[in-house]
Amino acid sequence: LYIERLEQKSVLITKLLENSKNDWEAVLFQMLCKSFGTKVNGTFFLERAQELDFFIVRKTAVTKQVLESLLFGHFGLLDVRDCKDLYFLNLGKEYNYLKQKFSLNPPIMRPAFYGLRPANFPTIRVSQLSSLYHKHRSLFQTLVKLSTKEAFYDILQVFASSYWDNHFTFGKVSRKSRKKVSASFIDLLLINIVVPLKFCYAQHLGQDWNERLIHLLRSIRPETNAVVDGFDRIGMKSKDAMESQSKLQLHQYYCSKNRCLQCAVGTHLLNRNTYF
Repeated sequence: LYIERLEQKSVLITKLLENSKNDWEAVLFQMLCKSFGTKVNGTFFLERAQELDFFIVRKTAVTKQVLESLLFGHFGLLDVRDCKDLYFLNLGKEYNYLKQKFSLNPPIMRPAFYGLRPANFPTIRVSQLSSLYHKHRSLFQTLVKLSTKEAFYDILQVFASSYWDNHFTFGKVSRKSRKKVSASFIDLLLINIVVPLKFCYAQHLGQDWNERLIHLLRSIRPETNAVVDGFDRIGMKSKDAMESQSKLQLHQYYCSKNRCLQCAVGTHLLNRNTYF
């Protein structure tokens, strides 16, 4: 079930690779944008990331605030009225310059905030993403060499800029707290981006991938959601991310679609002798 799920995730990676002319760094950036956008803004962030030449990201990543200006503007987060904060004004000024320099097209719509926890607000996530790319400009080449969960944590656990220590949105002060990428969010990045990308890259190079990636999945905690919790309640408790991912695949593509005859569990239950 997990390998089946991994192969399905590879379809998007293959498509992005074709569109980016096999630029693995660009594909990683696009997939990270999707994940940092969360379920609410993920599709919008991915579409906008595909419209942005990754060369521009590389060029602006030398300075963190310039990269923030690019991403905040490109994702439509600088369209805020009556904010006089110097940080916001500098971002807007820099983005206007970048927009002219690189002939950028600002988005028509803005990301959604409704229904999100403040820690997942697009403002916070974009600043964290900017920190990550300012710190590691060849991020794919960095990640592809790693194999342990702890090593990935060291790379991916970054902070939003200091302005966001007491803000969640532009111009509105909140209680002070450092906005760090959490361990649970990094686990999702490993499950949904890093492992599928490493799987595809190993296939691209003709290398073996099985043991190392499975070991990595086995070291990650299982996800917590309604589907996994449902399996837990009937006695099928997940020990790790590989098991929780397998159960998501089982539920999404077999149970929910009534494909019992194509499922090993379903055929076993249907074929056994039942006595009343």
